[in-house]
Amino acid sequence: MKNRYKYFQAIAFAAVASLSGLIISCSADPDPEPGPARIERFTVYDFNLDRVYDIYAELLYERNHCLIWAEAGSGIDVRTAREIATTYDNDILGALLTGFGLQDIQGKGSIMQIASEIVYGHPNGKLDILLFDIKDWWDPDNPQFGYIYGYFDSDDFFSKETFPHSNERLMIYMDSNPGGPDDPEFYDTIAHELQHMMNFTASIEFRNSVFMDIWIDEGLSAAAEWIYTRQYLQRRITRYNLDPAGSIVQGNNFFVWDERGNSDYLGDEYATVYLFFQWLRLQAGTSRIFGDIITSPYSDQRAVTTAFHNHAPDKGFDQWDTMLKSWLVANYINAPTGIYGYLNEPRLNTIRARPTDETGLRLFPGEGVYSLTDNADQWPSAGQRGGPHIRYTGLQRSPPALSDSQVFTSQGSVLISLNTNTAVEYDRNYNLLTLPELAHTTGLPVPAATARERAVLDNMGPEKPERIDVRDILRQRGLSRLPYAD
Repeated sequence: MKNRYKYFQAIAFAAVASLSGLIISCSADPDPEPGPARIERFTVYDFNLDRVYDIYAELLYERNHCLIWAEAGSGIDVRTAREIATTYDNDILGALLTGFGLQDIQGKGSIMQIASEIVYGHPNGKLDILLFDIKDWWDPDNPQFGYIYGYFDSDDFFSKETFPHSNERLMIYMDSNPGGPDDPEFYDTIAHELQHMMNFTASIEFRNSVFMDIWIDEGLSAAAEWIYTRQYLQRRITRYNLDPAGSIVQGNNFFVWDERGNSDYLGDEYATVYLFFQWLRLQAGTSRIFGDIITSPYSDQRAVTTAFHNHAPDKGFDQWDTMLKSWLVANYINAPTGIYGYLNEPRLNTIRARPTDETGLRLFPGEGVYSLTDNADQWPSAGQRGGPHIRYTGLQRSPPALSDSQVFTSQGSVLISLNTNTAVEYDRNYNLLTLPELAHTTGLPVPAATARERAVLDNMGPEKPERIDVRDILRQRGLSRLPYAD
C-alpha cells in the first residue's frame, strides 16, 4: 500500500487523559536575563473552521536543540519555557535518537541533521515548539469532546512559494489551553509528534517522498512515547482486552486503518498497533528495530518484515503472513517465552484475545479472528475456504501447538482465520476500495470468562479515554487536509 499524501499529523484526545508516573528532568540553571523581545508571525490551523490564520508569538527560551515560542496571552512564562526546552534537549530528543538508533544514518548524520538539510529557511537543526490556544472543539462544559494536544505539519519543511502557509522551519505546535506543560501527557505528545517529523524526513530522504502506511507511522509514534517514558500505556491494553466496541473480536485491527469509518472503532486501531509494535520490540530484542523501520526504503509491511529479519533472522519473520499469524497466536496463548507471547513482560502478560461465536465473518486485509474447536471435522472444507486470501491455522493453547491442516479438540483450542492480503487500495479522497473477504469460523459458543480471567480484567480498572490523531477526525469529518494515494 503506497501512500503519497499531504502529511498533517496531530494528536487529539477523546477526553482529557493522563499518564501517571511521568518524571520530568529539568535543569536548575537560573533564568537568563531578559533581552530584547523577539516576536514573529506564525501561520496556524483552525480545526473548527478548516482554515489557517496568523498569530504572533514571542521567543521565550532557546537551547542547543530547540526554541520555545508562546503566543501572547498564553500564560507561558520564561521559567516554563525553560522547563520545556530542558526536557526536550535532555530527555526526549536523546531518548528517541538513541532508542531508535538514529544518531548517525549511513554516514549522513542524525535524523535531525538530515531534516535540517531538507527544511527550507531555517537549517539550524533546532526544533521550534510553538505554544498557543489551538482552535478546536474544546468545550469546558462538555469535556467528553476533548481537544487537540499538538500537531506537526509537513508544509513547514518547504518554502512559502511551494506552500503559502509554511512557517519554513522544523516545527511542532502544542496546545496551551486547556492543555499545556502541566498536563502529564504534554511531553509524550512532543515525543509522538517528533517521530512523525522524523518519519517524514526519512520518507523524503530514503523513500523518494513515498510516505509510510498510516499503521506503521502510528505504531512508531506509539513506540516513541514508550521509549521516552519507559511506561506502558494501560488504556491500550485495557481497550484490547475489554473490546468495548465488540469489534476486535470480529477481527478489527490496525492494518487497514479506519476501514470501518466509525469513530467508535478507532480505538481498536490504536490498541492493536500499540501491542503489535511492543511485541516486535520484545521479539527483536531491541528498540533499534524501530529506527530501521523509519529509515527503510519500503513504505508498507515490508519495512517491518525486513527490519525484523535483520535483527532476528532465526525467527522466520521475513514474510508478512508468518509474522501476522505469529502475533495472533501470541495474543491468544501469550506464552512467557518464545515468539508466541510477550515474554512475560509486566502488564503485557495480561493480553488475552477472545474467540468469536459467530459463524462466518468478513475480514479486511490483515485481520484475523479466533473460533473455538472441539471436533476434527471443523477444519474448513473446500466449500468453506472463503476468499482467495483467507488462510487457516489450528491452534492448541496448552501445550502450544499449531497446524495448517487440522484443528485441535482439547479445551481452549481455536481455529485462526486470517486475511493475508497486503494490496490495499484507496481512491484520491481516501475512500477504501479493497473489500473484505468471507472467512469460515466455527460458531461454537464461547464460555463466560473464568473467575481468574475476570479478575485479570477487573484489575485493569476502567477504560480510559482514547487518544487519537486529528487526521482521523478530519477524514471522518470530510475536511480538506486528507491523505490520498497515488
